[in-house]
Amino acid sequence: MLPRHRRAHSIIKAFTLVELLLALIIFAIIAVSLYSMFSNGLKVHVRAQDIGKTYRQLGLAYDLLENDLQKAINYDFSGSYPDKKSFTGEPNRLQMMVPEDGNLWVIEYFLGRPQSGKVHKTIVGGHVKSPKEVIVSADEDKSTWFLMRKRTPFPSFLAQSDQGSDEEVIISGLIKDGFALAFGVVSQDPNNLQLVGKVLYKESWVDAGLPQIVKVNVSIDADGDGKVLQLSRVFDLPIGGK
Repeated sequence: MLPRHRRAHSIIKAFTLVELLLALIIFAIIAVSLYSMFSNGLKVHVRAQDIGKTYRQLGLAYDLLENDLQKAINYDFSGSYPDKKSFTGEPNRLQMMVPEDGNLWVIEYFLGRPQSGKVHKTIVGGHVKSPKEVIVSADEDKSTWFLMRKRTPFPSFLAQSDQGSDEEVIISGLIKDGFALAFGVVSQDPNNLQLVGKVLYKESWVDAGLPQIVKVNVSIDADGDGKVLQLSRVFDLPIGGK
């Protein structure tokens, strides 16, 4: 007869190889699931941050555009330069006259691609009053559209020269036709009472004076993943229609 301590030891059962493999498989499944959940959560977090950053950049660009539109003036060229206008608008470009820094400037916003290798000021991700400088690479020049702001001194504008002008990259990553404009006036046509008080939009503005309303839509693919973000704003011009 075996001693008591030998009998207790004899009933201890070890794990078999199959049981160890099964435990490892279960652990691996749980680990992969947890990693997948963590990875997806991290991607969502990064995506949310990118979206928030893009909307902040769009908001900054719109603030700058609104500031210019609020200061835009109507200049009478009829006596000297009848071919010039204070305000012109196209589907993806606008031009206005703005007093700034004690001088009169012609300011343009347009969708374009800066010259490759050239240093451009930019307010993307920065503050309007302290623009950074960026160099647009050749590859980026081919694949990316930019919202540009060009400022030309009034005398250079009259002389059809770029002397003294400067360009800023307002925001990058726009899709083709990602800067869309419409120019509106409030109808006062007494012959069509149904339209009185309603805003009538045009794709282009070639009329004398300024429009009363400018509608802007920006479409941007900030990450290059094909997911386009859009933001629309409508701006009222204080002296529009005059």
